[in-house]
Amino acid sequence: MMLLSLSSAVVVSATVPVTPIESHPELRSTQISNLSVERTVLSEKEMAPGIVQRVVRDREGHIYKDMVKHGKVSAGRQNIRKVFKAPANATFYEGFEGHAGELDWLPEGWTEINTPENKPTLEMCSHNINNSWSGQDTGDGYWTAITTDGVKECWIHFTYNWSYKNSEGEKVEGAKAPQDEWLITPEITVGANDDLFFLAEADLGSVYDYNWSAYMYERDRIDTDLEVHVTTDGGDTWTCLWKLSEKECAGKTDAELYDLMGELQYASYCVPLTDYRGKKVKIAFRYLTPFAGGNSMAVDAVTVAAPQPEAFYTLTEGSLLAGISDGLHSNTEPYILIPADKEINWSASSNVYTETNSWAFYSEASGEMTDIVEGNTAKVSYGWSHGGVIPYPVLTASNINGSHKYSFGGEENKGGMYVGGRIPNLADETVYLGNYDYVNKGLAVPNFGNGSYCFGTSATGTWGNNIKQTAIGNLFYAPAAPLTVTDVMLTLGEFDADDDAVISLEIYNVDSDGRFSAQPVATSSVTGKEITGFGFYNAIFHLATPYEMSGHTFVMIKGFDSEKVREFAACAQSEHNDAAHNYAYMMFEINGEEVLYSASDALVNYSSALYISLNGTYHVLSLSEEIVTLDETTNMVEVAANATNSPENWWVVDTANDNARLPLVAEGTTFDWLTITPVTGADGAYAVRFSAARSSVQRSKTVSLGNGGTEVRIRVKQSATTDTSGIDGVNDEDGCTLSFDGDILTVCGMADDETVCIYDAYGRMVYAGVNNVDTRILGKGIYIVRCGAYTAKFAK
Repeated sequence: MMLLSLSSAVVVSATVPVTPIESHPELRSTQISNLSVERTVLSEKEMAPGIVQRVVRDREGHIYKDMVKHGKVSAGRQNIRKVFKAPANATFYEGFEGHAGELDWLPEGWTEINTPENKPTLEMCSHNINNSWSGQDTGDGYWTAITTDGVKECWIHFTYNWSYKNSEGEKVEGAKAPQDEWLITPEITVGANDDLFFLAEADLGSVYDYNWSAYMYERDRIDTDLEVHVTTDGGDTWTCLWKLSEKECAGKTDAELYDLMGELQYASYCVPLTDYRGKKVKIAFRYLTPFAGGNSMAVDAVTVAAPQPEAFYTLTEGSLLAGISDGLHSNTEPYILIPADKEINWSASSNVYTETNSWAFYSEASGEMTDIVEGNTAKVSYGWSHGGVIPYPVLTASNINGSHKYSFGGEENKGGMYVGGRIPNLADETVYLGNYDYVNKGLAVPNFGNGSYCFGTSATGTWGNNIKQTAIGNLFYAPAAPLTVTDVMLTLGEFDADDDAVISLEIYNVDSDGRFSAQPVATSSVTGKEITGFGFYNAIFHLATPYEMSGHTFVMIKGFDSEKVREFAACAQSEHNDAAHNYAYMMFEINGEEVLYSASDALVNYSSALYISLNGTYHVLSLSEEIVTLDETTNMVEVAANATNSPENWWVVDTANDNARLPLVAEGTTFDWLTITPVTGADGAYAVRFSAARSSVQRSKTVSLGNGGTEVRIRVKQSATTDTSGIDGVNDEDGCTLSFDGDILTVCGMADDETVCIYDAYGRMVYAGVNNVDTRILGKGIYIVRCGAYTAKFAK
């Protein structure tokens, strides 16, 4: 472990200069820009009840189709690792990075063949109308995918009806027409071991025509396709080597393709060039919409080479890493916390030259990395590890030239995953969770110099005239399961304030569009006196009621914009994330109005996470039985439980009353005809006891129990009472001796944990528990005590 201090040799530089943007962005509402997307709906059509197909333009200017299926919009965000250079010794490579905003641009030596109806003029391009191949900025990462190779791509729009007004104000328009558009490379001499590798962005669900009346694909009718052709005679004759429809769509079911409809996603492909090695060729990418349908496409990273694959994956969105402790210690190896018994999605981001990906996961049965999953994605769940560590998955990327392995834990697969519960303590200190990566990306205090900090106090005018920073915050994407948060910790690199200065915390829920909840769902505060440290400082905010983090969450820190606070500098990662993974935010007061900015909007080439950490637990709860029947003699049953917290902290979920929570209490919680009692044994074992009064009819009840992260269901049954019991079942021969010590009743000769039931004069059970009963819970009257096979009577 490492102690974070200015003198520690292992800590990355404590300060890192950062540059603000030259011109401040326009005023925007309090929405999270990572989730909120600017797009324009150009047209829409209802294809079937609840299914709408839209033509939209994203903020990069791309025009494409998406789908709204029963209110859910297709094409979620795709974040992929960026690759900025060609492989060593590549025979040919083009990443389209030379595009500099031209309206209709192709790299030098590239040509195209266009249908007359889709050949654009410069005036058409100036109105963003171009249905031929052209270099473009990559997509926005939400509705169009982000290339893994640089920031440019070669894009083609699907055909559509278009119109614009020219400089004279005259309307110019055109009708959509079938496309057969060819993008052709310069001449290439294929090397001895070369093959073609490329990235393609496509909507696989829109390749075949979909019959909305029959709810099935017409596979003999192709709406759009991408083909790869090769020529050895300069283009007089062409040979088709590859078709998207055959290689990617033919093997998928209708259901699989339907789920992909409207989703533009990048994938890497390889086309063997075995028959062309040593020859001079041109390669063409042919985009077809024979019936003027389908969706847009793009290609990138066109490579002729014999490159090696490179395996890579990132942690799934919403992952939480072990950060620093409340005593400013940290692990030297990367650990994460994941929920138990919950499928975690793993997605490969191997380089563009990878043909196949294979995952090796830890097997709980064998104790080895023997659970193998083939493919780009995998879903795996583990049971509660009880503080033990599960190794990270190992991803193997392969192509015809070799293979490469990657694990988040490095070559030796250090660190690992804690499953369920919480991260174990370090040096008797609580380890907090964050979406920063301390082990791999370090810690810094971003600043502008001269005592002005990016996240905190700064000199007047640092951000511009009449602009001052009033709050900072960190976005947490929804975890894979509810996380119970009891405390929040902010790590500071510099701090100086009066003892009575107040720094406040506000936690907001954030919806999928980036909108805040109307009010904070949790708040807390600390005073200057409570923030202590030397070199680094931790401000720990205790939550009066634990916060269940189940969706996107924004944690905001306020109060440093005060005369009582002289220096306040929040820490962030010293090494940036890629552009799609910024979590840090700032609130500014601009001419008297508060505005929220993403740090990536307010700072040049900046994308990071703040050291705002959570004391969180993925609670686990399971019962030893799913169906139980109350004992006919005692009318009770006790069920053993496995959980991360004691049953005194559980509740009954009343599904009939808007999922209201009925806390379990020591005297028992009444739920319909059942009494449910938490039990913590002397050995620390957990159980829950179900009891009820006698019944003349058979009955059953489904009970849902929750503990802050998991809900379990159990069916409780009770048989009809046909024999004598309670008052009627008393037999002098079965008598036992009772003794009283004040109000405490003891069944003599029986163990302290022996089950005792007490019935009133009407035969109703009024107590079910263990020996040594506090009779203050009972009113005046005559009672029958039953313990095992023995009974006795007493009056109060």
